[in-house]
Amino acid sequence: MSGSFFPKRVVSVLFGCLLITVQIFVAGNDEMPGQTVLQSSLLREKGKKDYVSGPFASAFIEKIRVQAPDGKRDDHFGSGVAISGDTAVAGTPRADFNLGVSDRGAVYVYARMGSSWAFEQKLEAPDQANLDEFGGTVAIDGETIVVAARLDDVGANVDQGSVYVFVRRSAGWYFQQKLVASDGAAADNFGIDVAISGETIVVGSYWSEVGLNGNQGAAYVFHRKGEMWTQQARLTADDGTEIGQFGIDVAIDGDTALIGAFGEPNSLEHGAAYFFERVGNLWTQRQKVRSTPVEQFDREKFGMGVALRNGIAVIGAPEETIPDHSKEGVAYVFTKIGPTWTFQSKLTAGAPASYELFGKDVAIDHQQIVVGACDTSFGNNLGQGAAYVFARQGQGWYQKTQLVASDGDSRCIW
Repeated sequence: MSGSFFPKRVVSVLFGCLLITVQIFVAGNDEMPGQTVLQSSLLREKGKKDYVSGPFASAFIEKIRVQAPDGKRDDHFGSGVAISGDTAVAGTPRADFNLGVSDRGAVYVYARMGSSWAFEQKLEAPDQANLDEFGGTVAIDGETIVVAARLDDVGANVDQGSVYVFVRRSAGWYFQQKLVASDGAAADNFGIDVAISGETIVVGSYWSEVGLNGNQGAAYVFHRKGEMWTQQARLTADDGTEIGQFGIDVAIDGDTALIGAFGEPNSLEHGAAYFFERVGNLWTQRQKVRSTPVEQFDREKFGMGVALRNGIAVIGAPEETIPDHSKEGVAYVFTKIGPTWTFQSKLTAGAPASYELFGKDVAIDHQQIVVGACDTSFGNNLGQGAAYVFARQGQGWYQKTQLVASDGDSRCIW
């Protein structure tokens, strides 16, 4: 169990609720009924519109900010966030429990109670160990929570990584099963990202070796039948290369999976993303997409963030340069037309600036897209971070608002 901390999922969105490391915003008008957003620190009502900027600022009101009830300095609360219905989940991969215990990690579950949110339960790995970073990434769908511990040692394999599944019963959340790769090896970082759709989980393992290609990366699919999860497939890129880092971000919607590989090709970091489809129990690569057009000399890191829902895919390229703004970042939108995923739109921040990392994380639900820009600065708050909400209009997308933490500070990685 070693390695440096790698913050992952910081944006999660559900129609009616949006979670951003971990601050909650609620729609303030009839245009967006039931919309909400979350970010992390101190359970309290806000109700002030002036914390949200942009031409559609009235659409969101910062509602609440939450923190771990037993949180401590450097816990990294909110490094992974997810939301489903009236339940929000925040990972804390560096949470420590006792003297001499380091970075075991924990996950905090919050429930919506009427117009507010309240702490519900703390989840821990049943076999927790130092430096596992349990909670670095999380996912939730209905009554199932998925928690990754990418630095968990499995047998003699240091930092192979594992994933824990919890299910809700009448009296709370209970551990169901621990998932590991059938061919896992040391330093795979299995669990760098996780996603769930119904009875299927996808796990990214971006440092997995494929053949002779070190760090090419892989993604693993698990399917639940009854109370038991079994590995259904190991996904790899047909044209994957060394240090492609396939699996850095993963998404799933029904029988379609989307896997980011920001290091492709051969660690040049132009990036790529791959669509896979399931027929019966068999998964097949259907398509590879890249930025449009591909800038051969630019490390765009296309595929660093991916999201997928209802025939719409969003893929972030957080270090792509746009005119006059070096490495501002963009997000690409693809739609499925027949059997083919086709480029539709290229999203940028309404007021772009260099090195914002716009697109490092992305999320989508219904007809709205949220794009994280974790290095956006405001005044003296360098790297405070922001999130941008885009809404669909016909065949295009327009920026609805920019979300900013009311009490943000420098280097929040929001």
